[in-house]
Amino acid sequence: MISLRYDNESKVTVEDAISFSGKAYTLKYPCSTSDCTPYIIWLKPGMYRVERWGASGGFLDNRGAHGSYVSGILPIFTPEIFYLYLGQQGEWSGSSTYNGGGAGTINITNKNNYVSGGSGGGSSDLRLTKGHWKDFNSLKSRIIVAAGGAGDAYYNQIIQGGAGGALKGSDGSIHSEPNYVAGISLSTGGNQTSGGLRTNTTGQNGGFGYGGNCLNKNHGSGGGSGYYGGGSGYYGGGSGGFVGSRVTSGSGGSSYVSGYEGCRAIKKSSTVDSISHEDNSIHYLGIVFYSPLIKDGKTPIPCPDPSSSPTCTETGHYGHGYARITILGQYTPKTLLLCIPWISYSSMAFFILMYSEEK
Repeated sequence: MISLRYDNESKVTVEDAISFSGKAYTLKYPCSTSDCTPYIIWLKPGMYRVERWGASGGFLDNRGAHGSYVSGILPIFTPEIFYLYLGQQGEWSGSSTYNGGGAGTINITNKNNYVSGGSGGGSSDLRLTKGHWKDFNSLKSRIIVAAGGAGDAYYNQIIQGGAGGALKGSDGSIHSEPNYVAGISLSTGGNQTSGGLRTNTTGQNGGFGYGGNCLNKNHGSGGGSGYYGGGSGYYGGGSGGFVGSRVTSGSGGSSYVSGYEGCRAIKKSSTVDSISHEDNSIHYLGIVFYSPLIKDGKTPIPCPDPSSSPTCTETGHYGHGYARITILGQYTPKTLLLCIPWISYSSMAFFILMYSEEK
């Protein structure tokens, strides 16, 4: 059995946010706005399969770039408390989203407006330190992160946002009117050590745990959140008397799993003004996932809905963030041997746990 509750139940508006079937617990985004709350989860010693789905970006007609999927087997040797933050799906209106999705086009109220952009989707993660979703010390304690997708933009046609990524988020896209000569660059996806870059100078770069916002009411779409978030898009006005323009979309965030080859763990000494990384993936708290998996938002992944068929798949995740925790076994530890009491980028720690199963 898993014990869990909301940190602030007064913010919860979704009645069926928690469901369980057999030994699997499925958790939905529990709120209807960006003013949300994390889950608090108590895990007994045992083995658990942990899965996370990042939220998709926003736009009209069920569009927006899709979020990533991450999973791994988590061994727990002593009782632990975790904090689960789920990403909010991006919105057409451009508002920033819970758990790091960047804002898109601001102050557009007419859905038929020919230029618009959605906000990025929030990431879904598991932490060991509670706090506001953007509190640095809380973000620093993340041990598994599923990236969110960027919002889509629109200028005479859909401009697709960058999907949530694996080690790196997908870049944004661009649409240009003929004969528009002013230079403009694509927004780039977040990676393992830095946020994605904005388009030119009017957007915002992604950062540690958040996607970039569109600034100064410029058109475009927001970056997706992640381990590092993607950059925002931009709308460039015509120049030289020619009424032409270019519009770009935001980019996707990156994902992270402690124990996944290629990920770069944040150093314990990092501060909000000075972030550095290890050359390996193992989080400084020493918690490691076994059989880790990361799939980007363009790849077939398991469906999170517990009512779906066990063989159901989706291409990236569309909608709010999801989480699932499956109990593989819960035990009373008797003897714990650490065979290799060190970790390097080329080796993993091996644990032997001798236990008796609870009755």
